[in-house]
Amino acid sequence: MRAPSRAAFIRDVAALTAASTTAAPRLAAAASPIRFLTVGSESGAAAVYASERDFFKGAGVDVNVSIMSSGGSVIPAVIGGSAEFGVSNPISLATAFSHGAPLVCFAATVYYRSTAPNSLLMVAKDSPVQSARDLNGKTVAVNGLRNTPQLSTQVWLDKNGADSKSVKFTEVPFPEMGLALTSGRVDAAFFSEPALSLVRDSLRVLGDPYGAIAPQFITGSYFTTRTYAAAQPTIVANVGRALRQAATWANGHPNDTAAILARIQKLDEDRVRTMARSIYAEQLSPNDLQPVFDVAFKYGYLPSQVSAKAMIL
Repeated sequence: MRAPSRAAFIRDVAALTAASTTAAPRLAAAASPIRFLTVGSESGAAAVYASERDFFKGAGVDVNVSIMSSGGSVIPAVIGGSAEFGVSNPISLATAFSHGAPLVCFAATVYYRSTAPNSLLMVAKDSPVQSARDLNGKTVAVNGLRNTPQLSTQVWLDKNGADSKSVKFTEVPFPEMGLALTSGRVDAAFFSEPALSLVRDSLRVLGDPYGAIAPQFITGSYFTTRTYAAAQPTIVANVGRALRQAATWANGHPNDTAAILARIQKLDEDRVRTMARSIYAEQLSPNDLQPVFDVAFKYGYLPSQVSAKAMIL
């Protein structure tokens, strides 16, 4: 399922935000199962671990975790009252926040760290592209337009002597990127795991765009609405505690998490064990969100500067 366009996302957020300020909020009762929307990638998997390992139960909360095929609908669903909790990437969260969405972040997902990248910019092995400058006037594939992969690639291009304004970005699903490269339809492509491990031997690494943003940042955050956080502070605190416990467990049990990821992503377990794995963040720090917000504003992704401190509970 393709994620909604950025313009459609902003329209949905604005409409739902306006509705939430004029209608009574639909809050789940403390005794009811709490609805939690996440995604099947490693970035959202701590919610699955917390459910399957009974960390939510141990924290005294009854949580029903649903895995979404696309993360694009998670923020509108939480704002609209279809779920109490969700997960999303920093740019989508900051975009919604800058358009008035009453969101608050309370736990982190996974780190990008330059010492162990699991997302890279790739080219065909026989490509004449050898440097960032060689991509001037060329086409780069990303799995979603105007999100962290495109933003980071623009920053990487400019930091390495290219002109990102001359580069065209096109949306290509991960399974089709290899063919798009080898057929010459695109000149470079941004790959993330688990797709990256499949092409590491057949393609050539050009660069690590995420590293152009910062040596370390978080690639997503768990969130709820400010209305729900104010009405149910104990539940929010307990859900956050369970997610942090799941993060600690995941970092110490890579083989166990590989089995769960293989199942929810419908992948071979051996493949998951050998791919570049993510490190789960055991705390949410403004310093791990602000670098993304700053470059997103600089490159026109956000209408105004956003403070990470203002978005964190």
